[in-house]
Amino acid sequence: MEEQVYARRAIRNHHLAIGHSTNRPPRLIAAIMQVHIEDTQLVRIEHRSGLTSTTVRAAVDGSLHAGFGILPIRAQELLVRTIYEEPLVACIPSGHRLAVKVAVSPLDFDSEPIIAVSREPWPERHREIEDHFADFGVDLRVVANAYSAPEALAYVEQNAGICLLPGTSIVGRPGIMVRHLSTHVLMRRCGVFVRKDNRSPLLQKLLDMSLLLIESGHLRRVPASTPAIARDDSRKVK
Repeated sequence: MEEQVYARRAIRNHHLAIGHSTNRPPRLIAAIMQVHIEDTQLVRIEHRSGLTSTTVRAAVDGSLHAGFGILPIRAQELLVRTIYEEPLVACIPSGHRLAVKVAVSPLDFDSEPIIAVSREPWPERHREIEDHFADFGVDLRVVANAYSAPEALAYVEQNAGICLLPGTSIVGRPGIMVRHLSTHVLMRRCGVFVRKDNRSPLLQKLLDMSLLLIESGHLRRVPASTPAIARDDSRKVK
């Protein structure tokens, strides 16, 4: 309650606290950091970076006015809007048998050692991935849990297994081949979220400006006919 009171007082004083996932795409970071509200005087935007789970909790308890993070997010108190998505790709050791393929199918992963990425902070995201492969009768054989993308790529370089990452998370390495998935279904989705009872015009203006910058940067936005936080579509990310 004290956090919520403080946050309400802050927004009345034109001070916005916005949370960000540390693992959001670089171009999304750039777009959000450029946000400013030209026609509103003395607005101070404070950016706080952390895990998506931490950002969600802070948005729920009211200490953050809004957050940008990795979906899915399931919190009854929040309105969630998907704003960006990109496909996952397979990172394969250069000498692996699958490295010669143009695209890999779910069946190609059967019995292959898999490096899970950020499984601890995003358990629901990994359940989605596992369910996707289970639909093809493939039970992923996870041999290592990497906390970050660079750590996962280091495992791949050492021929420990294959990992799935968004293309924007991959820095070119000579020992790793990147291959698209034939299904084109597995995506990383990013979203913006606010408390359902937070209807501040100042916050709405900030979110509108964020979406305009994201779109002008030619990111792959998810089309919608409703305003930025007018509906809760967190349950539509299956």
